[in-house]
Amino acid sequence: MQIWAGLGNPGPQYAMHRHNIGFMALDVMADRYDAPAAQKKFQGWAQEVRIGAAKILLLKPATFMNESGRSIRAALDFYKLTPEDVTVFYDELDLAPFKLKIKHGGGAAGHNGIRSIDAHLGPDWRRVRIGIGHPGHKDRVTGHVLGNFAKVEMDPLADLLGVLAAAAYLLGPLNVSRIALAGFAAAAAAGGGVIAGVMNEINRGGALKDLSNRTAESVRDLFQLQFAFEQSGIAAGSDSGLDRRQPRR
Repeated sequence: MQIWAGLGNPGPQYAMHRHNIGFMALDVMADRYDAPAAQKKFQGWAQEVRIGAAKILLLKPATFMNESGRSIRAALDFYKLTPEDVTVFYDELDLAPFKLKIKHGGGAAGHNGIRSIDAHLGPDWRRVRIGIGHPGHKDRVTGHVLGNFAKVEMDPLADLLGVLAAAAYLLGPLNVSRIALAGFAAAAAAGGGVIAGVMNEINRGGALKDLSNRTAESVRDLFQLQFAFEQSGIAAGSDSGLDRRQPRR
């Protein structure tokens, strides 16, 4: 069992806020994987699904953003899991819109939801940071974060969330990811690099068949996945063809 939490604020008035992109990501996954109706549990909304080989609890805390850690802690204690079994999807000001960065551990960088989770779990859990871009001046940050996505952002937003849901099995248990990545590395050895290998694998499964051509850039970013969160277990010396620079946080 893993816990995948999406961060946001409850209520229809917040539904399209950039701050709620974590809720949006989980809603798309729930739809794609035919999750049952959400239940009120763990101070939030919970749905159990299977994604690839993994059993996942999709959890949207209903505590409001600043108390998200209470909900995740309650689920963690119920299932007797550790923070390393937790993945959190949330908005990131310091990433360009619709870019992804995935890592284990890190700091809150001013994000109150992350600060709450760190307070309840410590920092050793996996973060899927979804870029919403910075408005350019600190005085505009609150209105940007707590504002709706613009009309022109709707298509790239839908594309990214669709690709993220299609690729969600790569975020499964590390041993499953290693098996998949070993196949990707073999494809890369035959030429084209790891991203090409990943793309070939996903395309064979038809995961992208319903998405527009505009997904190409998002897919490249997504399937870097920091080469499966920079903990892939691929043998030393294999050439990923990826930029190995560390994320900012």
